[in-house]
Amino acid sequence: MSNDYSGNAAFVQSLADGLTPDPLMTVAEWADSHRMLSGRAAAEAGKYRTSRTPYMREIMENLSPSSPVERVVFMKAAQTGATEAGNNLIGFVIQHTLFIVQTYTGLQLPWATPDTVATIIGLVTPVLVWAIPNKKVADR
Repeated sequence: MSNDYSGNAAFVQSLADGLTPDPLMTVAEWADSHRMLSGRAAAEAGKYRTSRTPYMREIMENLSPSSPVERVVFMKAAQTGATEAGNNLIGFVIQHTLFIVQTYTGLQLPWATPDTVATIIGLVTPVLVWAIPNKKVADR
């Protein structure tokens, strides 16, 4: 009796891939590697580049799990890239976490609705499409 069956090799490879830890990277490195900007979220759609806002790199690196920094305080002016840095952090966490809960209270940020998060982050960033439901598709 053989223990070999159709798909055994694919199953073993999938199991090994799932057990392989993600590479250690910072939020800024993740954003440069994976983040895409939608035309709705940015004046310039396409690949996110930290080099466009180099002053945000240190902040995003200190928001990373590998950073020894425990608290990040950021005083800023309007239109400096802080929202996009926050979106990068959200995308990083979504890709590296299995479960996220968003409550519907008056305390949530006005831009942080599921539809907005899906449009701004999920639908244009390929590594996150699986994690953020597209309400328009789900309603069909």
